[in-house]
Amino acid sequence: MSDAKETMDLVDEFLQDEVMKRPLPDGSFIVETSFRGNNGGYSVRLAAKDDPLTLFCIVRHPLLVPEPKRVAMAEAVTRANHGLPVGRFDLDMATGDLHLQAAIPLEGAMLTCDQLMTTLAAAMSASDVYHRAFARLTYGDDLSPAECIAEVEMR
Repeated sequence: MSDAKETMDLVDEFLQDEVMKRPLPDGSFIVETSFRGNNGGYSVRLAAKDDPLTLFCIVRHPLLVPEPKRVAMAEAVTRANHGLPVGRFDLDMATGDLHLQAAIPLEGAMLTCDQLMTTLAAAMSASDVYHRAFARLTYGDDLSPAECIAEVEMR
């Protein structure tokens, strides 16, 4: 059995006690779930990979950034990333997909429940906080990327 598979078995075990629904297909290295924040609903994917052993937490945002807004959104993502203690936002310039990715390096260590829950909480919180800025920039035209990010960071 690979270290990534063992890590995902631990993730499955840790999430058993949580109020999270997640299918875990047999042999899969991916756990998928979702959560509802104050500002939107998000899908979450947990995936492990070997060499080096790393657990990834990916929170997908529910909006698709239209092509004309992608350059402005790239600036907003850069501004949001500057102060994030855990993870980073990524914008796919080709498709407009927006997500936050956090990683836990585990080479030579075993995942703990506290590590998993702290990473999940940080990723979900940041995603929910910045969603308001990203939605305003995507659907509105009254604020610059700097103003959208400043507005949520001042709250």
